[in-house]
Amino acid sequence: MYNPEEQNTNSSDQLMSEVLKILAVDNQPSLGQVIEQRREALKLSVKAASEVLGVPRTSYERLIKGELQKLDVLTALKLAHFLDVSIEEIMKLFVASSMPAEDFKEVERVKEASFIVKNFDIEGLKKIGFIQSSNFTHIKERIIEFFSLNSLYEYTQEASSVLYSKGKVISDDKVMGFWILSAYKQFEKINNPNPFDLDQIKRLAVQIRPYTRKEKTGLQTVIQALYKAGVTVITQKALPKTSVRGGTFIVNKKPCIILTDLYKRYPTLWFTLLHELAHVIFHLNRLSGYKYHLTDGIEDPMLIESQADKFAQELLIPREKYDYIKNHLNIESFVQSYSEKNNIHASIIYALYAWELKEKGDDSGWARFNRFIPHSDICFDSLAYSPWLEKTVDESAEKSKSTLVTTHK
Repeated sequence: MYNPEEQNTNSSDQLMSEVLKILAVDNQPSLGQVIEQRREALKLSVKAASEVLGVPRTSYERLIKGELQKLDVLTALKLAHFLDVSIEEIMKLFVASSMPAEDFKEVERVKEASFIVKNFDIEGLKKIGFIQSSNFTHIKERIIEFFSLNSLYEYTQEASSVLYSKGKVISDDKVMGFWILSAYKQFEKINNPNPFDLDQIKRLAVQIRPYTRKEKTGLQTVIQALYKAGVTVITQKALPKTSVRGGTFIVNKKPCIILTDLYKRYPTLWFTLLHELAHVIFHLNRLSGYKYHLTDGIEDPMLIESQADKFAQELLIPREKYDYIKNHLNIESFVQSYSEKNNIHASIIYALYAWELKEKGDDSGWARFNRFIPHSDICFDSLAYSPWLEKTVDESAEKSKSTLVTTHK
């Protein structure tokens, strides 16, 4: 849809960028010099040139000396025809010729500050520790360094290639947009060299359950196995004030998964991982056109979340077995022996029941069985971190990669 305000803003930005380029070039001719060059090329006298332009000779002389403070539209149009250039070119040359360099620096400062306010949640970035103050110079330098940009304005180019590929435009949630771009860039930098093997992923998925019992090492072992099969999984501390516990991205034509410690519960990590693997196994073609899909409990534009939930629960504990054991949750020893027999961490059974109650509007399950549900830190602390606290996305990606590759001593 045509948006005159957006068009005017874009034109203004483009004009200012072009003017600044002119100022940055040594020996760049001024508008007056260009007029004089044209006059001499046409072999016209000053009087004749002023007559062709239809302006008094005194006005012509002030124009070529750069003494005019304003340029009306009619004169600009005349100059465009005289010089055989666009009116935009006339305006660029006039502004570059008339405005002092210090004023341009001030205009550029305002432009940068306006860009930052428009595209970033300053208070939100301060709260997550990405920036230390509201100083616009500090914010600009931090953004450029973190994303390895050539200029501040490249951020929108990078963001638009990722954020607006999804059915829902999330530009209103600037912190979330920042987080998504950061995650996407990390996956790009990691650039998993292993070929994606869907059959291997399917085999791995059905073998995951026993690893839930290895509280400290099981998750990392599974993540490393998935990496070898072409699926990159990175773990991050949950972004404050978001509801995202996981997401599936398509980067470099390969599926990538992000897990967060949103609810700080050990069983949630496993359920989320299998939920995202369901998207990889069943929904890859549908997701490939979106670049990412977040498991945020808010919307399901492709109606695939329910299927992913059922897949995760079935692989953790088949429905008939769950329906049996949930009737005996008050007998701790029985639940422990049953979970051991079925190669599953007992907390997953308690958590599934608490989730089931919550869907019915009853939150009591979490308090009732909380003592049986370990905190996610039991395994997550050694794997997850806050990437926005790193100096650059590259450093963040390297930190993630260190948990993906098996090292042998």
